[in-house]
Amino acid sequence: MKIFVFEFLKLILVTVGCSQKSAKKMNSVLHYLVQQYLTLKSKKDSLHDTYQYTPSVSIKTKELRRIDWRIVKRILNVLYCEGPMRKTHIAIKCNLNYSQTTLYLNWLDMVNFIKKSNDDRFEVITLSNKGADLYVQKLKEIEVSVIERK
Repeated sequence: MKIFVFEFLKLILVTVGCSQKSAKKMNSVLHYLVQQYLTLKSKKDSLHDTYQYTPSVSIKTKELRRIDWRIVKRILNVLYCEGPMRKTHIAIKCNLNYSQTTLYLNWLDMVNFIKKSNDDRFEVITLSNKGADLYVQKLKEIEVSVIERK
């Protein structure tokens, strides 16, 4: 295959008008470039086999920059008063969009204030004991003190 390519290129160079001497020079340059390419390709293939290269896929995930405790309070209040719910119902009750609700629910799950479980096809969110204690002791207390100030 390589020999055919070189002969073909030499034929093109001669028909275009290059002299036989310059065609031989081009042939040697092309031969050198092909050798370099094959060397690099073999090195790349050996590295690929050695390290089992898998292409990385970058997934952009949003994270909370700061916690708005009023939103946390709304979510915990809904779960405390109404019991286990699906994410969409929590979003509607708390007047949040779905992506914002998901971010807060992931954070609440990370700090173990809620539990996620699968019920049939849906993910159901339940308030954990730690989350219920936080709501009763701290967040409900803040609500009572605000009412007393008025």
